[in-house]
Amino acid sequence: MRLGDREAYWQDWPAEYRGGAACYYEPSEADVAARPYLLTTVGVHFTVRAAGLPDPPAASAARLEAGRQAVAVVLAELNRVVGPVLGAVCGPPSATGRAG
Repeated sequence: MRLGDREAYWQDWPAEYRGGAACYYEPSEADVAARPYLLTTVGVHFTVRAAGLPDPPAASAARLEAGRQAVAVVLAELNRVVGPVLGAVCGPPSATGRAG
């Protein structure tokens, strides 16, 4: 590919390595102006039925437990919806809990 008057090649997104794992970050405007970057993304949008969520408590003391219940409901729904997508892309989880 040509970028102005010179040859250019697609670049991976910039990354920092922390604990042996790559942490990608969005290139700056200057980075994008200097070289082409390519990143593919996938999004999954879904709704969580309100019927599964706890009613907001009247007493402030009960809010923590209601919040925990709400998080548990959302996580269960996230696992139900996204789990099969990740399984199709990454393969089934191994005995260690990681995709194999």
